[in-house]
Amino acid sequence: MVGAGIVALSLGGEHRTPMVLAAGDWLLAHPYRGFGDGVGRDDRFYYSTYYCSQAAVQLGGRYWEKIFPPLVDALLSAQSPGGAWPAEPNRGDYIYGNRYTTALAVLSLTPPYQMLPVYQR
Repeated sequence: MVGAGIVALSLGGEHRTPMVLAAGDWLLAHPYRGFGDGVGRDDRFYYSTYYCSQAAVQLGGRYWEKIFPPLVDALLSAQSPGGAWPAEPNRGDYIYGNRYTTALAVLSLTPPYQMLPVYQR
């Protein structure tokens, strides 16, 4: 939810405020280490990668350099040979199949391309 907060504040015009930078520092202190990685028991991996990737591009600089590459590594390590991403470990998202997880994984990998108009600056 920290990533979602950064994105919400940034889209609301609060770019690089002390609160946003403190949230970015929190993300730096909690890097992705592998597929399914989370900080709390209720974390959602794909939801988190999506918002953290968008937050990283909004923050830029060292935040981008330290947040995005580990996130990419964690995602790519879980991609199946067929190109899809599996359901999250220990979550009920399996009911959606790999469409949901693959969509979020792909969206998480797109910030370098600035494809979503709402995030373009």
